Amino acid sequence: MTIAIPKTPWGEGFMSGLVCGEGNFTIAIAKAKSCRLGYHVRPIFQIELGKVDEQLVAAIRDFFGFGSISFPAPRKREGNESPTVRYSVTAMADCVRLETFFAASQLVGVKQRAFNVWCKCLTIIREGRHTATDGFREIVHLRSTINQFRRPSTFRDQAILNDTAAVVTESRELAVWSPSELELVKKYLRGKMTRPELIDMLCRTTASVANQIKRLRNQKGK
Repeated sequence: MTIAIPKTPWGEGFMSGLVCGEGNFTIAIAKAKSCRLGYHVRPIFQIELGKVDEQLVAAIRDFFGFGSISFPAPRKREGNESPTVRYSVTAMADCVRLETFFAASQLVGVKQRAFNVWCKCLTIIREGRHTATDGFREIVHLRSTINQFRRPSTFRDQAILNDTAAVVTESRELAVWSPSELELVKKYLRGKMTRPELIDMLCRTTASVANQIKRLRNQKGK
């Protein structure tokens, strides 16, 4: 039986309630030699349920209209853990859309506090301040206040990040993809233009265009 979450006040309330129980707002910080500070900062939103709820997770993705679904391997330290299915949102433009949604359909308790912190981090990223030392350290501090029960083994705490990040005084403005740019990528995916033509029209780096093509292609194939 196919599950569908209606885009009604009831559906919005259901989604907020589900996120209060199973959602996770966080900021991933990973080593990246290509980044000026030596670290790449990325907002993440996830809902992870047992694999038996795979259809519900698909309905969540259909409700929002973006994001990806994956099937993470059971954690080694949890020997009896059942298989899970995960809905993830990592693209900045999509995280901004989530920000708008949950600002209107508010959460409660610890998830509302985590969401508030996450939104502060989104603002820093949107303004490009995370590309300079002061903004990066502000995100590192904010991230440390989000209550995360399951932190990966690669999680780096505040002191390590502050000590190992390069010192950069000037930030770079984040170039968020506009709706018109995304429409051009969709036009490319429909075979209406070549990739060189797309890159020339967008005036963006080849790597940036390739990542956006991959993201939209994955969404299309879900």
